[in-house]
Amino acid sequence: MGDVASVFAVVSKKVYESDARSSAGKVLTLGGVWKTDTYKSTHAALKPLADGGHLFLVTVRPPTEALWLIAVLRDVKAATGGWKSTPNSTPITDITSLKSKIRFATGTGITAAKGKLGMSLQTPRALTDGDVKLLLSVGTPGAAMPADALAPAKIYHLNAHEAGPLPCLCAIHLAAAGERVVVDGEAFVRREARAKDRVLYYWLPEVSAPSEKAVRLAIERRMRTKLANVVVHSGGSADDEEDDE
Repeated sequence: MGDVASVFAVVSKKVYESDARSSAGKVLTLGGVWKTDTYKSTHAALKPLADGGHLFLVTVRPPTEALWLIAVLRDVKAATGGWKSTPNSTPITDITSLKSKIRFATGTGITAAKGKLGMSLQTPRALTDGDVKLLLSVGTPGAAMPADALAPAKIYHLNAHEAGPLPCLCAIHLAAAGERVVVDGEAFVRREARAKDRVLYYWLPEVSAPSEKAVRLAIERRMRTKLANVVVHSGGSADDEEDDE
């Protein structure tokens, strides 16, 4: 996609079940093709699509909060009240197993407390080139899904429990921490860095958002330098070769 931005956006359960129907009137399910060509939203996060990127539409399905890729609107153009493209030709695909693979341009992946996945995805998010390639591969008829997407590696959470003014980002408290907090009048946004099968979450001052990519890359470079590879034993457990920092 080069410098052209692509965006990941959610379609609510209500809208999906109202609009994504077969010629017989039944709600489309996995393998069906929703021949939509329009996304009705003027959300500011969609503005990067003005140069003609792809719009990946997903929805969250009950009762297990399965994440479905339901349409890819390619090379969209601004239209009255939203965005328009040629009709979608991508089959509806379950991409729940890809949640740990999608990074978004901010470096923040998909994290949500149980029952709140749809709510956590309400704001459209710009995708990385890697995200786009992964989603296009999954959503293209006849294309082979990458092996690591079919069986994603376990990602180990580095954050230990911490007590302090900012919400703790350990595995137990991550979902409740939220993605933005204000402490003593200063706003912070949650970001993450990934390297060597680990993820480290951190709070970034919102005023530093223009430099967030450089900050993430610096942290990931340090992780690659300081951390040994995860060792998976035959019994299925994994250990690090040294204490994680």
